[in-house]
Amino acid sequence: MPTDYSDQGATAYARSSTAFGVTTYEVTSGTKASASRHPLSALDRDFAKPLQELDIAYQLSKRPTYWSVRGWIERSAYSSVQPVVEDPDMRTRRFEEVKRSLLASASRL
Repeated sequence: MPTDYSDQGATAYARSSTAFGVTTYEVTSGTKASASRHPLSALDRDFAKPLQELDIAYQLSKRPTYWSVRGWIERSAYSSVQPVVEDPDMRTRRFEEVKRSLLASASRL
């Protein structure tokens, strides 16, 4: 459902379901502050100043964190995962066995 974040006010739609499968929407109107549940927008808030001047070169030279994209790329470059090499005849036999098993199960239904 749409949400209007214009200066006039905000309209929020909350989706809820009942036990009978009926979907209802709760509509709330108000100011921008009530829609975001915070009295000030992120641009209007006062944040603490950094304790020291930021050194961009130092920050970029640090090791990437585990969950960063750069960290993921580094870990994947050194990964020792080898692709599985499978015998085509053995694979065909396994598929045939599974197929027979599934057909047998289906015939029992």
